Amino acid sequence: LLAALACVQGMNRRQLAEVASESESKWLAQAKAVRSEDLPAAVRLDLPDWLYGELLAGFAADELERLAAALNQPAPLDLRVNPLRAGRDEVLEKLLASGLAASPCPYSPLAIRLAGKPPLAQHPLFVDGSIEVQDEGSQLLGFLLQPRRGQMVADVCAGAGGKTLLLGALMRSQGRLYAFDVSDRRLAKLKPRLARSGLSNVYPV
Repeated sequence: LLAALACVQGMNRRQLAEVASESESKWLAQAKAVRSEDLPAAVRLDLPDWLYGELLAGFAADELERLAAALNQPAPLDLRVNPLRAGRDEVLEKLLASGLAASPCPYSPLAIRLAGKPPLAQHPLFVDGSIEVQDEGSQLLGFLLQPRRGQMVADVCAGAGGKTLLLGALMRSQGRLYAFDVSDRRLAKLKPRLARSGLSNVYPV
């Protein structure tokens, strides 16, 4: 805790004097004197030793540095447009008009990325089912599957239903899509999302 306060939060020894013993203060002085470049690579990149070793076997050192930096960044807030309700350009226009900073994601044709973490629960586009919160990577899994109208599809790890809803939309609400999960509590979160989506081909099991 003291190390985090001193090295991450930037508090100095005087600020920590009331909570740090004399020996702890000396240790903190030594810790703050250590340069980042002198730390072991796994420590500097904030990766467990075992994971660093595995990744180093598949990535060049400079690539691994960039990967670790990306992994240590907060996840962005991505939305998925419900194609049964609206198109991405239309949704983008409405989001911008409502004062939100939004831009299309580069890979998923339904994904929009927001700046920051604005509240969305009362936004008209969320309430009417035009958008759902779903990261772009998760969306790509649905596109890789390429479900088609009229097929019978099973999502056997549905969770709260993000990918399930995407699969149902890609099927244009035709066919049968069964949603399974070992957790009834997680699967229960699908029900209000399903109601907003307008889908009629999803069957939680």
